[in-house]
Amino acid sequence: MYIDQNKLSPEMVIKGTTAVSLAWKDGVILGADRRVSAGTFMAGSLQKVFKLTPKIGICVAGLVSDAQALVEFLQIQLKLYRLENGYEPTVKIAAHLLSLVLHSGYKRFMLYWTQLLVGGLDDQGSHIYSIDPTGGIHEEKYAVIGSGSLLALGFMEQKYKEIENGPKEKAVEVAETALRS
Repeated sequence: MYIDQNKLSPEMVIKGTTAVSLAWKDGVILGADRRVSAGTFMAGSLQKVFKLTPKIGICVAGLVSDAQALVEFLQIQLKLYRLENGYEPTVKIAAHLLSLVLHSGYKRFMLYWTQLLVGGLDDQGSHIYSIDPTGGIHEEKYAVIGSGSLLALGFMEQKYKEIENGPKEKAVEVAETALRS
């Protein structure tokens, strides 16, 4: 079926789900809408930003059951890491652990159908890692995931330079506006 995009009313526009993250000199912002899509309609509302440690969080998009299982697994593994080593894991350690889990699923042809953003603050500064379903990992200054990510990413690309060394309030404003876009 073909839908002429020019004839859609605002109420008919299909809304995607979106999560954004951005790092600036003093921290990281992780944000997401609460929409859950099922095909071309909104199926419900769900939390998509989780705390992994006191200074590390994660944003999720994709298959809900996979995302929830990965978040719970990572929370447990990071607690064990802290207990075994006597110090908090870095953001990079959290992201790489998650990357290994995703890659092992990919190698077994059992993908986790998720997009993930791990971000936080550690001794080396503020970090954001984007992790794809195959375990590919990329450190970013800002990142967007989800089916609504194209519009939000365009906004973030325009505005990031303004907030990179600015105050927290401006960073929050940019993240909120990107989500609304």
